[in-house]
Amino acid sequence: MELDNETLKQIERIKKDSRHGAGEIARMAARVFLHDAEKSRLRKLDKYLLRRKEIGKRLIEARPAMSAIYNTVNQVLNELPDDSSSATAAQARQLTVNKARSIIQTSLEANKQIAHYGSEIIHDRDRIFTHSLSETVYALIREAFSTKPNITVVISPGGDFRAGITLANRLAADGIAVTFIEDAAVGLYIEYTSKVVVGADRILADGRVINATGTSMLAMAAQYAQIPFYVACEKLKFDARQNTGELDLEPRRLDYSGSRLKPSPDVKLRSYTFDITPRELVKGYITETGIMQPEEIVSLMAGAQHISTGQEPD
Repeated sequence: MELDNETLKQIERIKKDSRHGAGEIARMAARVFLHDAEKSRLRKLDKYLLRRKEIGKRLIEARPAMSAIYNTVNQVLNELPDDSSSATAAQARQLTVNKARSIIQTSLEANKQIAHYGSEIIHDRDRIFTHSLSETVYALIREAFSTKPNITVVISPGGDFRAGITLANRLAADGIAVTFIEDAAVGLYIEYTSKVVVGADRILADGRVINATGTSMLAMAAQYAQIPFYVACEKLKFDARQNTGELDLEPRRLDYSGSRLKPSPDVKLRSYTFDITPRELVKGYITETGIMQPEEIVSLMAGAQHISTGQEPD
């Protein structure tokens, strides 16, 4: 089924977005469903449902590494009747609107709770190391700063200068002392850090963390320096599927067009948006229900039931 240009543009913005964390991008996905349902004039239920499935498929394909989008799509589709139902298209539209709004509100409330629980492990005069841009970590640090005004923050960009500097600028504007470093300087700063707190784009069923490239390097440096490494993320990002196949880490192009020195055509170029951090390097996962240990994450997801759309991320 073909989608209109406005909906396609919204999905394309999600695909190219590098200015927001995964939580906000998932809320953007929910808004795609919300806005499309509000403007829909489809009168036949089967056609309305077919359009929801097409939107969901396109959203998952746009950011396959982000389980929050996968879960958002599944929550919306699972709320809808099947095409053999006696429900009307108008009723299905209202269900879509209600569920999309609920997902957005629940996600925002989750971030507030994460900020509360996370701020409790931070002490005044702590130096917090974080990586790339995470709306969740931003809220957590602001919450901690409100009662512990002497904390300082070190930020590494995570392969995307814009993401890291966006977070650095926002924290600095809030009056927090921030040092922005390049990824290669992690080893120089980690031993002078109190705690590492990063966000996540996806938590796998075995507890591994998918996040901005460089996260695993930071986690290994933290372990070597005996610095606790925390992951702050809402449960919307938990991916309970046991058989995920080959993980899509969103390859990206290395651009040397502006450089006088260019790699030879015989040199393979590789760059990825995300990397994988083993759960063994994680001290705790800061969620909306409290701080969970790696073993608790695995146990929780082992018992979780997932609704399949038939469109699995790579």
